Order: sequence, then C-alpha cells, then structure tokens
Amino acid sequence: MSSTVPYELADSVATIALDDGKVNVLGPAMQAAINEALDRAEADKAKA
Repeated sequence: MSSTVPYELADSVATIALDDGKVNVLGPAMQAAINEALDRAEADKAKA
C-alpha cells in the first residue's frame, strides 16, 4: 500500500486519506494508489 494513501480498517469502516506532503496532486501515481486502497476496502468488505 502506498504511504501517500494510508488505509485503515476499524469496525468495518475503511478510512482512506490522501497524504502527499503539502500538496495532494492527483497524478497517475496517486490515482493508482487510490484505486488500490478502494480495491482493498472492497476485499475487506468494508461497510463504509
């Protein structure tokens, strides 16, 4: 998992954040990391 898109799961709630320093540029790498986090949330059967 990318450190620029930290993922946490607690009580079936997934928390996905954008953390790329002072600016959160939505470039290809960030988009890929977000997709990876969303895929993980789906695999974990997160409810929210």
